[in-house]
Amino acid sequence: VTEMSDWVDLQEPAYCYYDFNATVYKNTYGALYNWYCVNTGKLCPEGWHVPDLNEWNHLITFIGGKDAAGVKLKETGTTHWLGYNGEATNLTGFTALPGAIIHGEGGFLILGESGFFWSSTVDTSWLSETYAFSFLLSKDTNEIIGTNSYAPHGESVRCVKDQNK
Repeated sequence: VTEMSDWVDLQEPAYCYYDFNATVYKNTYGALYNWYCVNTGKLCPEGWHVPDLNEWNHLITFIGGKDAAGVKLKETGTTHWLGYNGEATNLTGFTALPGAIIHGEGGFLILGESGFFWSSTVDTSWLSETYAFSFLLSKDTNEIIGTNSYAPHGESVRCVKDQNK
């Protein structure tokens, strides 16, 4: 998708780059994907997948719980994080960046301030709209915040390697 009018309330798989500008943002922040793109199961390379809610929660628990997870997941310093970046250590090597979000209703928000990361798990508590679980990392806090996001929003994705079964 290359224009806001094409993105608004889109309910089919799509991705874009912040401000629809791949030249400036692609290499640093990557793409912002709507949940319909995540839900195809084809977003990650073979042998990898978008983590589900349980996998995200396992990671968060393993690295010390939600109150400390942001510190261990976020890139250190303020090269990409605007202003204060908590006590980020990037102890895990995850190097989360504040890649922003594109609202399904239109508009880019918070580049440099927050990063939203999809899970592959739909939130079934919503009856009339499609929402899925996601996780927020912010410059203003050391924690990771579990939330749900409207499926047409564009958010970042991290792929995890499939387990050998």
